[in-house]
Amino acid sequence: MAPEYKFEILFEINNKDFSKSIAAHYTTLDRLTSGADDFDYDAVTVIAKRLFTGKTDEKGNELYDGDIVKNTNPESDAFGDVSEILYNKETCGFEVIFEGIGQPKMLFLYGCLEKIGNIYESPGLVKTK
Repeated sequence: MAPEYKFEILFEINNKDFSKSIAAHYTTLDRLTSGADDFDYDAVTVIAKRLFTGKTDEKGNELYDGDIVKNTNPESDAFGDVSEILYNKETCGFEVIFEGIGQPKMLFLYGCLEKIGNIYESPGLVKTK
């Protein structure tokens, strides 16, 4: 059985007080290709199109590329470390790089993760190189 490709589309909205915020629309590849997704993409400013990793964190939150996660495994060398979820084109998989480990590790190897934000709404949560 083929995986279901899910996407989170982040877009900018204008609030009544003239401030801006970010909202999300969720869809699948099947809905996009069949025309069943009736979201008006031309009416919004799309900030990011993020692919679902197929994993959830400890609280059941879906994890997408660009999410920021914290390692919650007390037995890990990277306990408490924070990393962005990245898609690696060479390995065709999602990975994280925790400081305590220092090298990329495939996301599916981690069972103890907590989603704490994403690089679009909370860019200050993760260090940039």
